[in-house]
Formats: sequence, structure tokens, C-alpha cells
Amino acid sequence: LDQEMGETGGEGQGDTQSAPSVVEPAISQHNEDVSSHVVLAEWPRRAWHFRVQPAPAYWTKRDATKFLDSIAIAPPLLTRVEKMHLKNHFYITLQNLSASERLEESINATLGDEQGDATLTANCPTVVRDAVARIERAELPSRARLENEDSNERWVVVIAEDPAARKRARVDDKFERLEQKRRVMNDGERGAGDVVAPWRKKSYSEQVVLKKASLTIALEKVMSSLWKECKFSHGNSTWPPSIVHARGKGVCCPLEIFIEAPEECQEYYRNKNEFSVGLDDSNRLAVGYSLGLISDGETRVAQADLECLTTSKRAIQVADCLRNAFESTMLPAWDKRKHTGVWRLVMVREGIRTGDCIVIIVIHPQNLEGQVIRSAQDVVSRSLKTLGFVTGAMWQSFTGVSNAVELDTSLEPLFGEQVFHECIAGMRFRVSPSAFLQVNTIMAEKLYHLITDWLAPDSDSIVLDICCGTGTIGMFISRTASAHRVYGIELVREAVEDAKRNAEVNQLTRCAFVAGKAENTINGILSQVGTRGCVSVVDPPRSGLHQTVVRAIRASPTISRIAYVACNPENFWMNAVGFCRPRSNAFRGEPFRLVKAAGVDLFPQTPHCEMVVLLER
Repeated sequence: LDQEMGETGGEGQGDTQSAPSVVEPAISQHNEDVSSHVVLAEWPRRAWHFRVQPAPAYWTKRDATKFLDSIAIAPPLLTRVEKMHLKNHFYITLQNLSASERLEESINATLGDEQGDATLTANCPTVVRDAVARIERAELPSRARLENEDSNERWVVVIAEDPAARKRARVDDKFERLEQKRRVMNDGERGAGDVVAPWRKKSYSEQVVLKKASLTIALEKVMSSLWKECKFSHGNSTWPPSIVHARGKGVCCPLEIFIEAPEECQEYYRNKNEFSVGLDDSNRLAVGYSLGLISDGETRVAQADLECLTTSKRAIQVADCLRNAFESTMLPAWDKRKHTGVWRLVMVREGIRTGDCIVIIVIHPQNLEGQVIRSAQDVVSRSLKTLGFVTGAMWQSFTGVSNAVELDTSLEPLFGEQVFHECIAGMRFRVSPSAFLQVNTIMAEKLYHLITDWLAPDSDSIVLDICCGTGTIGMFISRTASAHRVYGIELVREAVEDAKRNAEVNQLTRCAFVAGKAENTINGILSQVGTRGCVSVVDPPRSGLHQTVVRAIRASPTISRIAYVACNPENFWMNAVGFCRPRSNAFRGEPFRLVKAAGVDLFPQTPHCEMVVLLER
């Protein structure tokens, strides 16, 4: 230790060498880049646990803590206080031993009586305490610390590696992974198709098997999460016996059915496609898909091509057309690292059955003159018109660092329509650029049929469509079932306006739509309908429902059945716990129970699929 930390005095060194309980350390030259461990001594882990005696028997833990605070023994030096009822002593645990002598003098002066001095008894030999105090007084290296090895109950001095070296190693690892990705790309093994259609080389039957297995795992995760809540709530009797007896094993409900995608919508099926604009491997401007995360140092973009089996063929044509148009303007692509450049994003939305196609181009203006921007707009408009199928184009300027464009960012029309239309179940829907619509039109119909069959609303039922988007699910239920009335709730006002127009165009008089947060509007809607029974369909984003919405649904006694559409089944467990846990101050109303689940493959060629779960109470 003296060789490593400098001379600390001959007396201390001699005491340490003569102590039988201290292990003679094997000192080696310290290496700046490698962690080294120096063994000090072996003694119980509770070595800094002291017994203080005498103390008034009527003292509580609070009295003992107040006394220690009066003699300047408080956190972080003091880590624990224990006082047994009607005992004339108490226990304390200190973070280190540097103040033990001062502590002993203080308690002797304060708690000592005529019968004798107060005592401070430690759970380790005195020689070990002296050795540790000596180490604490020594000038340890700046990266040295004391650690306890739980496996063999001994204390060690750890000389940590240089933080700068650790950071350099992380950076080296990151660039090594990046270089490996680039080598794969150069070998022709990775492209835009690997980003958006990673399962394109698997047969569809194999994809179905894997997706069924992933849904089963998601349902098992729900059961294990419910069991954890059951264990820690200390009220197992209030939980359903099915959860208590299963003890977290198995699935929370059976996977009753898996709806496969027909052959016509297994490839090139998406009606919404978003392209990034950047540079490819050859530093040419590309309109396609990012090959990695900026946090990993990856900024390359691969041009969209026919290997992207999820992207519609018309969207791929738009990407090729705009690539040439952007290059002809001589304006650079957006650089995610330097935050320079103009061209950022391209979004293509289309009606698969109507033939409508609108294009939104997102740029960063970069203080360009108005004439330059108008010239670029003219080039883009002329290029898109040559395709023949683009029914409208819009221009959007966004100055944020991220490519996540805010919803309230204004759109400037270039030509044609600013909305598109789609037909589902014989109904025509108007959809705004920012409004939500299921990306696979054919499979969306199958999903809506399943939801309607499971909810089974009768002529006296109210249907709540929460997170309704443009109202497609609610209007489908209104058209195909005999519900008394359908109410849609959506946060995006543009989508609500579309839903109202869609209900009017399709002559659905029993549908009403409200813009706002679900937790703020549910009670108002249900108060208007009185005691009628209510069923609900919930189609939240990938992150799931906010807990305030779950609480609002739980607190509405008329809602007896829910069809929950989980586009990310792995996250469903968070909402499932909120719906199914026993009644409490936070979750009022009777809990729901999980009845059955189904898979709907809206995303062939990818690992993703939708899961529908029926909950009842």
C-alpha cells in the first residue's frame, strides 16, 4: 500500500504488518489503462455497524436520530439507525470510519453516566478499524475507491481505469460497428429493402409461424406482469383466481385466431410511405430509407427500390422522380450531423382503391431567398406532374433539428388536391395528410370485421371509438352493426374534421366525433347517453394508452366490453395491468378480464403485426 499510495508513516505500517487479521497485500505497479485490485483485509461486511450504549429505554428511532444529528452525525455519514423498543441501546451504521473517534468522545460526553462511560462497540477487530482509518487518511489516487466483494466478504481498494480511456474505447467500438455495417453494405448484403422489409427472404408461412410465437410471448408477458403486481400488492385475495393460481406462468388469454394476409397484399401494400433525403455510399443524393441511427454515427440513406417489398410501387416511382428533381436544383440534401442542407423528407400517401396520390415535400429553408425556393418548387411540381398519377403536392418548411415534423406545421399547396380518398367496405373516406389510416387497406377491412364481431353491439348500445383517427372503425361498425350511436374521440383536429365529412358523405347519421383528450371527453359523452350499455374500441399509437385514459375507462361503469388494438403487442402489458388490476383509489371501477386475443397481419415482410384483445367486465 505504501508503494502504491505513498509513505503514510512507519508506525501505521508496522501496525498493519503485525496484525494477524490483515491480509498482506500483493502490490503491483499501477497501470493507467487497466483496473487493479489491492486486498486490504478480511472482515465481516457489517464492520461499520456500531452498538451505542447506554441510551434511554423510552427512546425511539426518531429520538436516536435527533441525538446523532445534534453531534453532527448525519447523512451521508450516517446510513442507518435501529432502536429496539424499551432497550437501553441502539445501533448505527456509518459510511466510513473517519469520524469514529470523534463519535465515541461525543456519545461518552453526552450519554455517559455515574455508572460508567458510554461505549461504542464495533463488529470488527480494532486492528482492522485502525487499518481502514489509515487508508481513509492516506492520499489515495484520484480514481481509487473502497469496495466490498460480497462473494468472499472482504474489502478492496479499486483503482479504476482512466475515464478518458473508457470513453475512447466506447468511441472505437461504435466506429468499429459502423465500419462493419459499411463493409456489409459494400458487399451488397444490406440496402433499403433490409430496412423496411427485413423478412422479405423468408417464406410467408415461416413469417406466420414466427409472428404467432411473438404474440404468444406478448401474452405471456402480460401474465407475468399481472403476477408481479399481484405479489407486491399484498392483497392476493382481491385478484382473480386465474392470475393468483397461474403464478405468472402461461398466457393471460388464448390466442384464438391469426388472420393471414392474402397474396395480393403481401407485397407493395403500404398506402403511406415516408422517405428520408440524404447521401448514399457514393455521396449521391438519395430519396429512400436511413440505414441506421445518427447516435451510431450512421447518416447514409439508401435509395428506395423494388427490393422494398412493403413500399408501394407508385411511391418508389415518386422517390426516383424526386431524386432527379432535387439534384437538378443544385440544392444539397439535409445533413443530420451538421444541420445543413435543404431537402429533408418526402411523404407519399395514396388511396389503393381510388388511385389518389398526394406528395408532401419537407425542406429546411436555410435562409434561402424566396426566388430560389420558388424556382425549386417549380422544378418539383413539373417533375411530379410528368408521372401522371400524382393528384396533389404540398410544400412544408421545418427548421427543427429532428426530422419529426410538428403536427401544427403549415402546408403550402403546390398543385392539385390537398387530401386523398380511400374506399373501405363500400364507404369513401377523405384523409388529410397528417390523419391516421391503417397502412394496409385490404387487411384493415379484415381487422374491422373482427372488431365488430367481438364487440357485438346491439340496437341499444353506445360505441366509443377512442383514438378514432378519421373515424373508419366507428363508421364501419355503424354501417355493418345495429349500434344505437357511435362516438369517436381523437386528439388531432384535422382528423376529426375529416371524420365528420366522411360520416356526412356516407350518410351515417348515428356517428358523432369529438376533438380532444379521451380522459377529458369520455365522461361528458357518457353523461349524455344515460344508462345505455357501452362498448369501446381502442386503437392507440405504438406507445399505448396513457394511464389517465385507462383510469377514465375504468371509472365509467357503463363500458362493459373493450376491443383493444395493439400495434405494438410487446407494450400491451402496461395497459393490461391498468385494466385488470383490482379496484383502488387510483383505478376506480370494476376491473376487466382478458377474454381472448387475435393476430392480424397488417405488415407482411416485417416482424410486426397487430394484436386485438377482448376485455370484458
